[in-house]
Amino acid sequence: MTDIKKPIQTEYKGIVFSSKSEAVFARTLDIANAMWVYHPPIYCNHSWDFIVTPATRPKVPTLVAYKSQMPSNDYVDNLVSLMKATPYESVVVWGNPWDGIDMSIDGSLDCCYRVYPIFSSYAKYGWGDFVRFADNGGDWPTSFRHDTFGVLGIKEDMVQQAKTHKFRYLISKSPSDRIAPNEEI
Repeated sequence: MTDIKKPIQTEYKGIVFSSKSEAVFARTLDIANAMWVYHPPIYCNHSWDFIVTPATRPKVPTLVAYKSQMPSNDYVDNLVSLMKATPYESVVVWGNPWDGIDMSIDGSLDCCYRVYPIFSSYAKYGWGDFVRFADNGGDWPTSFRHDTFGVLGIKEDMVQQAKTHKFRYLISKSPSDRIAPNEEI
């Protein structure tokens, strides 16, 4: 059984992010000339990871739940349920910058970050219509998704550039930094 490392806290612009993946996402937003806040105030009883005002949609601040791996249907369903009380532009962004783009499923304006709408005024789907293609037993959401550039102004070359940034890592030498697979990360 292989151990999995916990995310490494990473500092960028004086902010300590929970993981390097989040710091790379923030750096990518800077390259895209987006304005962003990490861990904005709780909205609809949910702790959002970012609020982003993209340069491509400067009048549309968007709440972002960032996940380095694909979230479960249950997670997305819960967000949709919470946001129905007071709808606000919101998306789930998942993707690992080290995975890169998958041209078999990604379009020319997509990148390694996949954008799934919770409530979104961008494109046809999203304003409370998380359209599930199939029920996968709660394993992963399958819905119409929005192109990453259209929603956040991010392209894959920006992500690759962000990965080259010299981040500061906050690493603990404690054995508790290692967890067994299938434990919550």
